[in-house]
Amino acid sequence: RRHASADSDNVIRLHGRGDRGAENSERVLSSLPEEQRQAVLLYALEDFTPAEVAEILGRSPAYVNELLGQAKARIARSLRTRVLLIEDDPLVALLLEDMIGEMGHEVMGDAATREEAVHTARAGHPGLIITDIVLADRSSGLDAVADICGSGRAIPTVVLTGYPDRVRKGSKKF
Repeated sequence: RRHASADSDNVIRLHGRGDRGAENSERVLSSLPEEQRQAVLLYALEDFTPAEVAEILGRSPAYVNELLGQAKARIARSLRTRVLLIEDDPLVALLLEDMIGEMGHEVMGDAATREEAVHTARAGHPGLIITDIVLADRSSGLDAVADICGSGRAIPTVVLTGYPDRVRKGSKKF
C-alpha cells in the first residue's frame, strides 16, 4: 500500500512489466528535471512520505508536493497514447471515449466491426487497443486485434465483454 499524501492528486506510482516496462520507466524518469526525479524516486520507489522527502531534500513540504505534482503531470504527458476503441454499443463507446480523454489519451478512432477496426488501425497506428469481444457484425474483436497485430507489431490491448461468465468458463462461442 502506498502512503497517502495530503494532496492525493500527487500520488505517483511507477509500474514496470519486464524489460519493456523498465525501459519505459527509465526513459520517463530520465526526462524529468533533476529535483523532480529525486523527489519521485524518494517518494515512489523508496516509500518516503512527502514530509520525509522534504526533509531529505532540504525543502518545504509544500514545495515537494508541487514538485511531485509537476512530475506527475510530466509523466502523464509522456505516457499519452493514441487509442483505438473497438466497441459496437454506442453508449458504451461514448462513455469509454470520455474516460480515455479524461485520462489524457487521444481516441484515434472507434470501430463497431472487425473490418472497420482493421481499416482504422492501419490509418492511424494506435498505441493501445480497447476492444469488445462480440462486435456489431457478430465478428470478434479478438480476431480484429489479431489482424491488426498480424504484421508483427505488438500493441497493448484491453479486452471488454458483456459475457463474463462465458469467458470464465472458457467458452469459445459468444
